[in-house]
Amino acid sequence: VDKALALNDQLGEAHLSRATLLVDANRPKEAEAAFRRAIELNPGYATAYHWYGDFLENFPHRFDEAGALIQKALELDPMSSVLRVNLGNHQRTIGRLEQAEATVREVIRLDPGFASAYGALARIAFQRGQYDEELRWRARLVELDPGNINAWARIMWSYMWLGETEPFEKIRQRVESIDEQNVAVGWVNAYRTMYADETTAALEHLDWIYQKSGADPFMYRFKGYMHNHMRNYERARTAWEISDPQFFDRARWREGIEDTAEQGCRVADIMIRTGDEETGLALVQQALDYLENELPQYVDHADRWGIEDCYLALG
Repeated sequence: VDKALALNDQLGEAHLSRATLLVDANRPKEAEAAFRRAIELNPGYATAYHWYGDFLENFPHRFDEAGALIQKALELDPMSSVLRVNLGNHQRTIGRLEQAEATVREVIRLDPGFASAYGALARIAFQRGQYDEELRWRARLVELDPGNINAWARIMWSYMWLGETEPFEKIRQRVESIDEQNVAVGWVNAYRTMYADETTAALEHLDWIYQKSGADPFMYRFKGYMHNHMRNYERARTAWEISDPQFFDRARWREGIEDTAEQGCRVADIMIRTGDEETGLALVQQALDYLENELPQYVDHADRWGIEDCYLALG
């Protein structure tokens, strides 16, 4: 990308590619500048608006901007099923589930073979707590796209919510038949052993995923969940110090809370349990203040954003 820009820095496509690389490198200010430059150079480039909107979905206080960018992309490419599903995903994110469902169902009416639309309906159903409906849509997705290994792994998750264990082994075999080295295989095995309360085996599968995913520190969040479940609170804290360092630095609390307030409250609970009560209580109070007083300005039904974890941390 840098070589392309060195030869010609007037290419909007190159600036867009650079923006995505900067997002992956966790350099959001530079990424945003690159998104803006791509649009400036090519104002008719629907993908630039689309990806910029997706980027802004990471910041709740900018959800309105994200939605406007997705709408602009649709104006430029009105027949795109990808963009229409993405609009539905945005509507779901801001809590407008009826609107989101109508948007996605219209995609299916116009393009019934577009598999991703069924995944979008599954996520809406899950958010409503309609787990039978969620499973039905996920089954339709893999019927249309049988090689989608991640979709099969999510079906395992759906069965877990329904308390149905019989299909686990068939799903594991199916995923392995697609690609036995894919991280989705590890997730299926991790889900299966977590559900069976086989904690040691689950941690081994998480280690396998960690290695396969390029030693992604985020994997330690799931290890923390397991240790917390096992009441190994010191180990849970150590794991979350790796996966979520923003919650162990007061200057970064706002950043972490805006990204995932519920995880902030889980970390706060662990702080309290490991002797750091003052810091833990301060963190949970800041997260609660955000969830109760600020987030409702940006989304409908802000109570769906994990506030119960904050109340649990307070006892």
